[in-house]
Amino acid sequence: MKFFVLNRPCIGVQLSIYNTTFCLAQWSDIFVLDPRYEKAVTRAIIKILNQLSRRSEGVCFIDVGAHIGRYAILVAKLVRKGFVIAVEPEPNNFRALVCSIRSNKLKNVIAYRVAAHDVSGEMLRLYGHGAASSVAIQWGDRQCLVESVSLDDLLKDLPNYVKLSRHKLIMKIDVEGNELNVIKGAIKTLTNYRPIIICEILSRKNLEYVAKYLRNFEYKMQSLDDRNYLIYPQELEQVKPWWTRLK
Repeated sequence: MKFFVLNRPCIGVQLSIYNTTFCLAQWSDIFVLDPRYEKAVTRAIIKILNQLSRRSEGVCFIDVGAHIGRYAILVAKLVRKGFVIAVEPEPNNFRALVCSIRSNKLKNVIAYRVAAHDVSGEMLRLYGHGAASSVAIQWGDRQCLVESVSLDDLLKDLPNYVKLSRHKLIMKIDVEGNELNVIKGAIKTLTNYRPIIICEILSRKNLEYVAKYLRNFEYKMQSLDDRNYLIYPQELEQVKPWWTRLK
């Protein structure tokens, strides 16, 4: 563990794990760096990346609700072809995320401090802090205003050197109850790029809404654990049966 002083990028603590440096937004964030944290999600992401690597496909990993960058940083270090887009609205989380990107000298991560939503340009109330911040669920009294953006709009305005058509999209969504709105804001992305999605869904009600909505785009779902789901284009079942065996 190393202490350092910067212009308030995070709480001033760096942790090294998996040969990677992470910065914390608050002490309690350490739990997401435990190897047992969302083990099924980590395993699924690595298997997908390995398969795409064997097929020499470039990868664009879109981390929606990136928090302090557990997945964004790990994937950025694994992919040789491609890049990571990290979306995180909570100010302290975002500072820690940027600190982690810089500490690992990563050049293939683009970070945005916005809240993914179904529309762009609205000011939303973000409740809570840390890994539990949400625009959909009121966690306590702590709140701040954040700007919304649809993923379709965000991906349309990427830097010129980023060519989505040359990459396979993988999307991880962890937005504490706002997952349906995030997906509704990605209609063109679902239609044109057919991303593979790993999504945390907290309630049975939201699961039903998401499953019903994605059937319109010929997507299928399977559970990875009690709250995370693999969501994939139906056509992948015919090409590569392994897509349905990621547990």
